Amino acid sequence: MKLKLQLFGLLVCILLGACSEKDEIPVDADDNFITAVTLSVNDETYEAVISENKITVTVPYTVSLNGATATFVHTPSAKIIPDPATITDWDMERTFRVTSFNGEAHDYTYVVVKDEIRSEGNVELKTQAEITSFAATGTTIIKGDLIIGSDAENTQ
Repeated sequence: MKLKLQLFGLLVCILLGACSEKDEIPVDADDNFITAVTLSVNDETYEAVISENKITVTVPYTVSLNGATATFVHTPSAKIIPDPATITDWDMERTFRVTSFNGEAHDYTYVVVKDEIRSEGNVELKTQAEITSFAATGTTIIKGDLIIGSDAENTQ
């Protein structure tokens, strides 16, 4: 009788161990979304716009995203392929597949848009040093007035 009781106890322990938290289905088991993407390179951070199935990052045309660090926010229980941590060249188009816990896949196309370098507001360049410094920024579009020179008499 004592042996039967010990065997019964062992069986109960095995059954309780089989019902662990690993078998629980997460609340977001059906979700497979990317909700945010940012790329950081050379102390600058660029946020992507996610619309429908497209991830678009807009950067100045002089910026290379090769070697950038990416941060993806996606459904916690989902898996993303390829793993963004393994990618070093973010200048090329690629497809990411996010697979939910339940196995449903959602594909996103990542693209980079190279844009003009813009300056917002008026730009006033009074000296040759200011002109040289502004030229080094590579600005191609000024949204405002560009004033070169000064009415002051002793400007250098």
